[in-house]
Amino acid sequence: MALVFDASGLIDGEKYGVLWSLFLLYAPSITAFVYLTSFLFKDYGTAQTATFFFNFGTGFIGGLAVAVLRLIKSTNSVAKGLHWILRILPTFSLTYGFLNLSNQTIYARVEEYFVVKGPWDLDIAGADVLYLALTAVIYFMFVFVVEALRNKKSLSDLINKDVPYLEKEIDDDVEEEQHLVETSKDNEFPIKVNKLRKVFRVNKKESKVAVDRVSLGIREGDCFALLGVNGAGKTTTFKMLSGEINPTQGQAYIKNYKIPNQMNDARQYIGYCPQFDALLENLTAKEHLQLYAAIKGIPVEKRPALVQK
Repeated sequence: MALVFDASGLIDGEKYGVLWSLFLLYAPSITAFVYLTSFLFKDYGTAQTATFFFNFGTGFIGGLAVAVLRLIKSTNSVAKGLHWILRILPTFSLTYGFLNLSNQTIYARVEEYFVVKGPWDLDIAGADVLYLALTAVIYFMFVFVVEALRNKKSLSDLINKDVPYLEKEIDDDVEEEQHLVETSKDNEFPIKVNKLRKVFRVNKKESKVAVDRVSLGIREGDCFALLGVNGAGKTTTFKMLSGEINPTQGQAYIKNYKIPNQMNDARQYIGYCPQFDALLENLTAKEHLQLYAAIKGIPVEKRPALVQK
């Protein structure tokens, strides 16, 4: 676009290389940043809306505002202080980097230095390129750390263990299944769930028991259906088995891999269709199969035959 419209402020000399660097580094930086911030939300729709407006406000509007402040002598020092802080936001670095390239000669007059600084200078767009490169690495590292911590027992899970189990009458066949699972070996069932429990903390004084000591063993070749009224804990049970949330108490094994400690290994043997948003509106049936084949790690050379099948 810069070439088409002959935007000389962005493509002259070394500026074109800086422009490409900003674009290329923005992609991994914003991807990692958005992935990381998504952990703050429980609802996907809310996360998408909040992330868009946050990036638009702090990135585009914030970048423009700081650039304007830098062009005014009385607020120049304020802008130069703010830009080092706000550059940790990828969209701000991208926007501000573009504006710095365009304002390169104007800065020389406002800040009163005799030789115009080059586009790679840290006072022009060099710092924006540097920040995008660093944040891409740092944010991805944080993502891996958070994902690892999610597979460990959280503090809330440890607190929720204090919610006592209330003994209740259970049917004979349920008791028999519970005893069978409890006395079996971990590798005896492809899917083994032993007294699985999930307690959600509602507030400081109240907790909600969503799943209360469920036990079941599914053998090879079984077709198993989990039935229950709304709120019985069916979805929560499957969320625990798929590693989406951690159990509060109990054990679960898939192909002898413990959930959630060995979730990556267990996922090789399961397919999971979520209750909502399983299909993408703009993809065909064939494209969905290709997408999920890639996600499941099926070798590229085997995908066309499997998809066609």
